[in-house]
Amino acid sequence: MQNVSNASWERNAQGTENPLRELVTILFMQKWLIQRVAALVFLAVLAVLLFWPSVYQIDSTVLLKSKQVETSPEMLEETMLRVNPVNEDDLNSEVAIITSQAVLRRAVNKMVEQGLWQAPEEEADLVKATRGLEAKLTTQVVPSSKVIRISLAWSDPEEGNALLTAVINSYLSYRSTVFEPDTLRDLFTQQTEDYSSQLQQRRAEKMALIETHQAAAPAQEIEQNLTLLRELKLQHSRLEQEAQSLNHREQKLTQALNENALHYFSFIDNVTVQKLTTEIQMLVARQTELEQVYLPESPPAEALDHQIEQTYQILRDEIGTLQQELADQVALLRADINSLNQKMLTLSQRNVELQQVKLQMERLDQEIKLLGFSYETFYKRREQAQIQSRFSDEHLNAQVVVLVPPEAQLEPLFPRWKTMLPLGLLVALITGVCIGFINEFFDHSFKRAEDSERHLGLPTLLSIPQIDAAPQPTAKGHR
Repeated sequence: MQNVSNASWERNAQGTENPLRELVTILFMQKWLIQRVAALVFLAVLAVLLFWPSVYQIDSTVLLKSKQVETSPEMLEETMLRVNPVNEDDLNSEVAIITSQAVLRRAVNKMVEQGLWQAPEEEADLVKATRGLEAKLTTQVVPSSKVIRISLAWSDPEEGNALLTAVINSYLSYRSTVFEPDTLRDLFTQQTEDYSSQLQQRRAEKMALIETHQAAAPAQEIEQNLTLLRELKLQHSRLEQEAQSLNHREQKLTQALNENALHYFSFIDNVTVQKLTTEIQMLVARQTELEQVYLPESPPAEALDHQIEQTYQILRDEIGTLQQELADQVALLRADINSLNQKMLTLSQRNVELQQVKLQMERLDQEIKLLGFSYETFYKRREQAQIQSRFSDEHLNAQVVVLVPPEAQLEPLFPRWKTMLPLGLLVALITGVCIGFINEFFDHSFKRAEDSERHLGLPTLLSIPQIDAAPQPTAKGHR
């Protein structure tokens, strides 16, 4: 009996290890969950197909033909033409012009002018409309060609057609303003006039600065003032020394006059003073001789004393006069010194003012030089534009031709029934099966007899299927 059970268990174990049987069993056990999930996903796809607003694609292509002609005049009388083929950079430049904000703003304004759109109330509304148009507009250069494909995704095909037409027209008009020689000539003329006006303004400022400060050549005047300052400083030093010497002599005379002792003032180089000094010395010598003969109270001695006092008083008066002269000379020297100090201060202040004027004039000269260079550059470019404007249209920059006008596709770009319906059904089935397998993977309960034999190693004696209770009939008319 035990051998039979082991054999049966081995057969059951071998049967449960069949992958296909396991797959079918899981699908059968999770069929309701798979059906519900698949139905929900498919209903979601149907809702998108039914209620999502349709988006149509409007396509157009433009061709960049001819050659690009550039003028490079080295002189106004001689102009050399260089013809270059359209390259990848030219195509990328055209793509950048198509998607530029200037072109898109013009397209939005055209839609407003045609009455298809409402006029934006504020600048923010215009920017928002331009950004929205930029997000739905795509450009692509067709490989190995000079063709640019322009596409627009829009909900209304007629409005999208008009909008893409407005974009292309705005691109062509804006491109003509960029590359048209007449426009360039007007631009260069305006720039030339602006730089000429700025040059005249700077020159007028320079002349006003010169007239205000009376400084035609500030650097030279500064150098002259520095030389004059050096000379004034030497003169100031000499006068200062002379004033100090005279002041010393005056002080010495004042000190001698204030003393009561008899001074001969022999250190004074003056003829009158020297004569009076000699006379006093002679009188003093005679007084000494008389003292040996006469008494001091005698008339001859008193007469001689009186004569000495008179002569000495005359000498003191003469010394006082000399002292006053020295004081006057010192005062004059001090006045000269103060005048020199004022002159040196004035020159120093003038040099500071001249230095500021020099810096301002250097700044103005530099601006005049730069403005003159810019004026000359734009003047030459204006002459180039005038020369270029004489050429015929085949010598202008590369021309743009609209190969295919804007045309909307018959079927919407999104959503597409033919593509999304079978794809949605496939996605619904795959999603339902995946959810079913995930639910089976995380469900660890025993659902079959083989599960107990496989995991517990115990034979199954009996299995009772789950039977839902039948609803009890309700008896009508019975209490």
